[in-house]
Amino acid sequence: MKLLCFIGTIAAMAVLLTAAESLADDNTIAIAQVGNGNSAASAQNGSANVSGISQTGTANFATIHQTGSSNKAGILQNGDSNSASITQTGSNNLAGISQLGASNYAAAIQDGTANEILLAQNGNFDRFSSAQAGNGNIIHSSQTGNNDTDEVRQTGNNNNSADVQNGNNDTINKSQVGNGFISHITQNGNNKSITISQHL
Repeated sequence: MKLLCFIGTIAAMAVLLTAAESLADDNTIAIAQVGNGNSAASAQNGSANVSGISQTGTANFATIHQTGSSNKAGILQNGDSNSASITQTGSNNLAGISQLGASNYAAAIQDGTANEILLAQNGNFDRFSSAQAGNGNIIHSSQTGNNDTDEVRQTGNNNNSADVQNGNNDTINKSQVGNGFISHITQNGNNKSITISQHL
């Protein structure tokens, strides 16, 4: 399920990754930073991997590590003291992180083939943590507000997770272990918490 809230994120990532990909035919890295005290690093081992990092503000930190082939990763951060990391191992994985605000944290780990993680955070002190092991898994997350947390773990194949949180101090903790599990969560308001466990 493609969420409407990701249209802007996907479009921005497409521009960033297309610009990076046009620079070379093999592994490609593009980094752009505007502001003070920002730090970015990207490492690639394999072929046809593409990574892009764009940061605007102060004291932001971003890292991308890719091992394998045809992986794509992009990080967009606008604000202060945000931190984001993407680690991809395998092939044809896609990960995109967009953070707007201050002191937000996001981490995406992918191990396998054709996995997808897309995140958009707009607020302060939000936290997103995700990990995928397997093939064809999807995680989409959108958080708008402050002090929200979304943690998603997927092990297996063709699992699907879509989370939307609008408010403050909301929490989602989700685990999918197996094949073909689907979980879509929307939380509106403050101080809400949901835990989902889907196992064979």
